[in-house]
Amino acid sequence: MKKTLLATVMVIATGFSGALLADQHGKAGDRHEKYMQHMTETLDLNSEQQTQLKAIHEKHGEQYRALREQHKTEVNAVLNAEQQAKLTKMREEKREKMAERWKDGKKKHGDKVKGSN
Repeated sequence: MKKTLLATVMVIATGFSGALLADQHGKAGDRHEKYMQHMTETLDLNSEQQTQLKAIHEKHGEQYRALREQHKTEVNAVLNAEQQAKLTKMREEKREKMAERWKDGKKKHGDKVKGSN
């Protein structure tokens, strides 16, 4: 039971650390602008709609960041000091791997690794 809980926490934390990495590298703003441009062109949004969508994205972005921080605090409250240290190390390793992936040509989600099917 404890191993399953820890594994689940680690998977969730890894996912959140990926989102955090994107924010830390300043890419979130670039993605947001590209997304808004795509939405504007594809849906033929007028300026009022663009303004409304931007406000929605900002609102939910703030909520997401607060929820992510709350999640991290709650997870740390469950873990002992040794587990927290391991989780921190795991997050750092994940950030490094993701940074390498971005450096190596910004591989897209779903790209297959050579030799896998």
